[in-house]
Amino acid sequence: MIQDPNQPTALTGPRHRLREAAQAVRLHYVPAVAIGLCYLAITMMWTLYAAYVPVFLDADFGLRATAIGAVMMLDNLASLFMQPWIGARSDRLRSRLGRRLPIILIGMPFAALGFVLIPTAAQSLGGLPGFILVVTIMLIGMSAIRVPLFALMPDFTASKHRSTANGIINLFGGLGTLIAALGLGVVYRINRAGPFWVAGGTLIVTVLILVVVIRKLAGDSLSNAGPDHAASDDLPSNSLRMLRDLLVENWRGIPLLLLAIFFYTFGINAVETFFILYSRKTFEIREEQGLAILGVFFLSYLLASVPAGIIGERRGRLRVMIVGLVVISVLIGLGYWLATVPLLLLFMPVGGLAWALVNSNALPVILSTTSPTRSGSAVGLFLFATTMASIVSPIANGWLVETSGGNYNLIMLTTSLAAAAGAFCLLGIRLRGAGRQSDLVGVAVNSEQ
Repeated sequence: MIQDPNQPTALTGPRHRLREAAQAVRLHYVPAVAIGLCYLAITMMWTLYAAYVPVFLDADFGLRATAIGAVMMLDNLASLFMQPWIGARSDRLRSRLGRRLPIILIGMPFAALGFVLIPTAAQSLGGLPGFILVVTIMLIGMSAIRVPLFALMPDFTASKHRSTANGIINLFGGLGTLIAALGLGVVYRINRAGPFWVAGGTLIVTVLILVVVIRKLAGDSLSNAGPDHAASDDLPSNSLRMLRDLLVENWRGIPLLLLAIFFYTFGINAVETFFILYSRKTFEIREEQGLAILGVFFLSYLLASVPAGIIGERRGRLRVMIVGLVVISVLIGLGYWLATVPLLLLFMPVGGLAWALVNSNALPVILSTTSPTRSGSAVGLFLFATTMASIVSPIANGWLVETSGGNYNLIMLTTSLAAAAGAFCLLGIRLRGAGRQSDLVGVAVNSEQ
C-alpha cells in the first residue's frame, strides 16, 4: 500500500514534533533553568550585601561615608581582577567534573560561609578586621563562581538558542532580587542574620542541584559537554595568554563589543545609583515613590527577559540590541528635556522592555565571537567590561552632579548619551560586517542575523 505523502508519518506527526520539542527543552533550556537557580541565589546575596553591609559598617563600626564606600568597592575590585583570569582558567581545565563545575564547587563554600558570617562578624570575629576578613572570603568565592556559572550556558546551549537561555537566566536573577528586597526584608526585622542564612543556604542548595542536573545531562562526556564544544589541544599555556590571544584573534570586533558594553552599563548604572535622589530632587517626591517608579522599569524588564531573547534569535541579536539602546537613549533623553512624573511612568515600561532587548542578547553576542573552547574567557571579558563601568559610573556621575551644583537631571543626559554611544559601537560592528567577511563578523553578524 502506497502512503499518501501528505499524510503525517511517525517521523513527521504531532507525536514526533512533541518529542523533538521536549528534546530541545532538555538540551538547551533545562541547563539554563539550573544555572538560573544559582543566579537567583547570587542576586539574593548581592541585593542583601548592597542593602545591609553599609548599615552594618555604620551601626557596628561608626565608619564615615568615604570609608563605607571604600569597603563597598571591594566587590568590584575583586571581580575586576579575578573574573577574566578565572574564565580563561576554566577554559583550560580538564577534570572528571568538566571545566566549570570544579571551580564553582570550590568557590561555593567560601561564598556561602563568608556571607552568613557577615551579620555577626562584629561581635564574634574581633571587630572590623574580622568583618573585612569574612567579606573578603565571600567576595573571592563569589568572583570564582560567577564566570564558570555563566560559561556553562554556552557549553550546553547551541548558539541559536542562547538568547532565550540567557533570558531565562536573567529572569531568575530578577526573581532573586525581588525575593531579597521584598520577602527577606521581613526576615531581617525579626533577626538581622536571618536573610543571610536563607540566601547562603539557597546558594548551597542550588549549586548542588546544578551539579546533579549537569552531570545527568552530560553523562560520561562531562569534560567535553556542549553542542558546539570540541576538545582542543592547542590552547595557550596560561590564562593571561588565552585572554591576549582572544583579543588579538578578534581585534576587529571584540574591542567594539566591550566598549559598547562599557557604555551602556555606565548609563544604566547611573540610573540605578542616583534615580531615587534624582526623583526626590527633581520632582520633590518621597523615596518610596521614586523606588516605585524605578520598580516599574525593573518589573517590565523582568517580564520581557525571555521574549527579548526570542526576538533576538529571530531578528538578529546585534540589530535588536541596537534598537533597544536607541529606544533607551531617546526615552531618557526626552526625560531630561521634559522631566515630569507622568512622563516617567509612561516611559518606564517601554524602557524596561528596551533594556531586556539589550541585556538578554549581549552575552550571546560576545560568545559568538569566539570558539566554544574559549567561552569562559569571553564571559570573563564581558564581566570585566560591566565591572569596570560599575566602578567608573558612580564616581563620574557623582562628580558631574557636584560640579553642576546638584543638578541630578544631568544623570538622565549622561545615560542617554552613554546608550547612544553603545548603539554607535554596535552599529560599527554591523557596518564593518557588511563590508568584511572576517571570522568574527561572519559569526557575530551574519549568522546571528
